[in-house]
Amino acid sequence: MTDKKVDPGKELLSEEEREKILARAHAVFAWVGNMIPDKETFNGTKIELRNLVFKLRTKAGVTENDRMLAHILIGKIKDRKRDLENRLRHDELTKRAAMDLLDEISGLIKAINDLHDVEMENDLQTKKGELMNKVEDEKRWQIYLKDIRLVRP
Repeated sequence: MTDKKVDPGKELLSEEEREKILARAHAVFAWVGNMIPDKETFNGTKIELRNLVFKLRTKAGVTENDRMLAHILIGKIKDRKRDLENRLRHDELTKRAAMDLLDEISGLIKAINDLHDVEMENDLQTKKGELMNKVEDEKRWQIYLKDIRLVRP
């Protein structure tokens, strides 16, 4: 029986390891600690994804066009994520390549989460305003009740 030595980083992924990595990719907080990929290619067009998401996320006064762009990007990123998950699920990979795919998938999930915030920005601002109005109404009501108690004979 000969023991084959494999160069570090060239070991192929076992099915058990593959399942563990796939489970990590689908964990609730898989994206925590990962960076959005610097660049991604969608339909043959290379996009500086990290910069674009950052600009949309930090922009004051998100427009309807920004929201539409975020929505379109989310769809494209989900397609890319699905492709990477299929590669992770079916391709013969080294452990290093599988971990690289996991990092990219996690970064894409982070991008999707950030873009959802952009997509829902106006809704969030509206809900925040409504909540603050309710708080102010409640404060006025409490003052009114206090005043009524003081006026009683």
